[in-house]
Amino acid sequence: MLPSESAISASDKGRISKGAAQAFLGRVTLYEGTWQKFRNNSARANTLLDKSIVNSDAVITSNLYQLFTPAALGDSALKYLFILEDERSNPASIGKSANKEYILANRYSFTQRQIRNNVTHTWLGAGTAGKFARLFLCQDGLPVDKSPLFQGYASTRSEYTNRDNRMRYTMMLDSNYYWDNENPGSRINWTGDAADIANSRGRHNGASGTGYQTQKWASERRLNDNEEGYDWPVIRLAEVYLNYAEAVFERSGSISDDDLNKSLNLVRNRVNKTMPKLSNALVTANGLDMRSEIRRKGPLSCAWKDSGLMT
Repeated sequence: MLPSESAISASDKGRISKGAAQAFLGRVTLYEGTWQKFRNNSARANTLLDKSIVNSDAVITSNLYQLFTPAALGDSALKYLFILEDERSNPASIGKSANKEYILANRYSFTQRQIRNNVTHTWLGAGTAGKFARLFLCQDGLPVDKSPLFQGYASTRSEYTNRDNRMRYTMMLDSNYYWDNENPGSRINWTGDAADIANSRGRHNGASGTGYQTQKWASERRLNDNEEGYDWPVIRLAEVYLNYAEAVFERSGSISDDDLNKSLNLVRNRVNKTMPKLSNALVTANGLDMRSEIRRKGPLSCAWKDSGLMT
């Protein structure tokens, strides 16, 4: 009896829709279905996985949601999705109304409901592990241990060469310029010109901790600490695509290329237009494991189930 997303008025956005309930049910039944499957309760597992497939597919085929891919932001769309505000917060001055990817979100606003946590300084430069970095594919669609494109670890930047574009918008690259909410430190015009760079926080030095730091959730616009107003996604379309692919595979032990193309590959190629799609032929030809490759996309594309760190 919940309303569809299209029936919710602009002033009521953030209320739970039918699509949100279906998306969440797809998530829960996938989790419990795989739990039961690997504990040898196949009858219960199949019932739950069927429910996951049906509900995730209902969200996908409703066509009420879409991945955030504005052409004006190019490959950086995924970075700015998570710090989107109605005040200028990205190079194209795109506001929240352009975001059709969030199916259910905790909604914030600079003018009405600030987050009131120092999000930027908590996340910008936060340390993570090398294991996380190794999950990112190379541009040929292969993992680092399989791809001839992988440039190794000769320098602090070499491993970022020829990698999934999400890596450079998630991680901080040594010696690159970065911005935060401070003055100076925030963006002037988002062009990366001399004035913009002069007002940056400077070049990143990745020598501390693990050597791997993140840039997710860090505002680049000038505002005081604790005043961020971007929405927090509870569940979004990217996850639904991945939940669908995983549920289909776990239900039957296989997945068709058509099902991959209607789900996981849309996320994979969002900011990697030339990367080969995940397919049964790619898996077979390169000695990959389909389950591992589907699960790889989960943390990378769902942002650790929407912490936003791995997207």
